[in-house]
Amino acid sequence: TKTDEAKDSLLSSDSYELPCRPIDTAVKDLFEWIEDFKKEQGEQDVCLWAQGSDFDIAVLRNICYKFGIDSPLPYTSTRDHRTFIYEAARLIYNAKGESYDPSKAYDIVVDFKDIDKGAEHDPVFDCKRSIYYTWQMMRKLDCLKLDLV
Repeated sequence: TKTDEAKDSLLSSDSYELPCRPIDTAVKDLFEWIEDFKKEQGEQDVCLWAQGSDFDIAVLRNICYKFGIDSPLPYTSTRDHRTFIYEAARLIYNAKGESYDPSKAYDIVVDFKDIDKGAEHDPVFDCKRSIYYTWQMMRKLDCLKLDLV
């Protein structure tokens, strides 16, 4: 199954010399990296983007609960990439005077598969694709200079 393939791709780099880190260590390192980033950038807040806030973020929160890890991120700091894409597409279609069809939301961005020939449903590929789509939509929204007030 695709799930087994994804697990295998992550574990394929596990070796005696360079073992995979325990999940609690990886999460603590992620939070430490976020705090370092905030300090370096002089930011008070950061947002975690996910491919659906009902899965990735829920898994992260569950790991924190199980291992007693305090998250430095309030619940208001998560964003759903797909919601952004659909809402941005709606704004773009409306600004152009065209009717919005949610099934066409991704038609206004270049498919990441055309840029990177990585394996579909690989976690790293999916992350890169989400970033690429979000970046494209942000640029398209910026070009519209919408007066939303």
